[in-house]
Amino acid sequence: MAKSQHNGSSPAVPMDDDFQRCRHARYAEDHVVYHITFRTVQGFHLLKPDEQGELSRIIAGVLDRARKTYDGVKNHATNVLSNHVHLELSGIARQLAPYIGFFKRVFKREVSRRWGPRIGWRGIFEPGYQSSAVITPAAKRRCLKYILAQGVKENLVERPGDWPGFSCASALVSGRPVEGYWFNGTAHGRALQRAKRKKQPSEVRREDYREESNATFDPLPAMAHLSPSEYQAEMAKIVAEVEVEARQKRQGKPVLGVAAVLRGDIMQRSELPRPPWFEERRRMIVWDDPGAPEVRAYRDRYWRFQREFRAAADRWRDGDREVEFPPGAYWPGRASPVPHPKRLAA
Repeated sequence: MAKSQHNGSSPAVPMDDDFQRCRHARYAEDHVVYHITFRTVQGFHLLKPDEQGELSRIIAGVLDRARKTYDGVKNHATNVLSNHVHLELSGIARQLAPYIGFFKRVFKREVSRRWGPRIGWRGIFEPGYQSSAVITPAAKRRCLKYILAQGVKENLVERPGDWPGFSCASALVSGRPVEGYWFNGTAHGRALQRAKRKKQPSEVRREDYREESNATFDPLPAMAHLSPSEYQAEMAKIVAEVEVEARQKRQGKPVLGVAAVLRGDIMQRSELPRPPWFEERRRMIVWDDPGAPEVRAYRDRYWRFQREFRAAADRWRDGDREVEFPPGAYWPGRASPVPHPKRLAA
């Protein structure tokens, strides 16, 4: 994964302070849930919702294409705010980093091409992303609740379902997918070339190459035993909790409202609020109870991997091409995995 974050307590495997501050190697485990965030360039509101919902339909199409491309990854929740994105993912470890890379790359391409010209802005996202593992059932639920609270906790709208941009809230509660489309640019380009040779380019219409592509979401692993109706009821309960807590926090003050959100300026800038687990902490490896046995075990494996990777990378840079990297590692400075990756043994 990308840069992970430390939870503030001392690592189970001793590390020098310099190592804790440096960039960590990507690390992921099979079927562990991860909370992913990334933001727009300099925090500009480049993903501000539009009245027609065109941006949400583009995003739904990208999510559906990512699901079909990496069927080993499960997307439990996704919310897109004006200047940042939240995802809660799990699945096969070897597909997680490529899934996120695909999502960011295709998201950037599709949003930049289909949406960028509307706002007069091409580059949408800053490079990189933040990732934190979520281990226990309680933490997975808390992470989902935090994602659903986006837009509500900032006093922009009263209810998660009111957010005019892309949100998974209504889909989780109703069980219906978020409607979207995928623009088949390859087929459109070929048809346009053929039409130009016949000097009939006007006959090729872009709307004819929009394919229905809807975003769906997977149940959290801790709730996979629930029936669809039971899961939807649990999601409705979480949404109700978000609304009650936000209403109590506002103490009667009005929210900004959907109309004001839609009128907002994309050149408005705002720093992302620090999530509750970032207070006075440098890194966040796991967003969870640090005393839980399964959390401690995960962190032990994580730090052991970092030690082994750093030692191997130092030898690699010294010219040793026979060095063995820990299972599941990526070559230093490359985006390709070490040959024959295996999961780090518990």
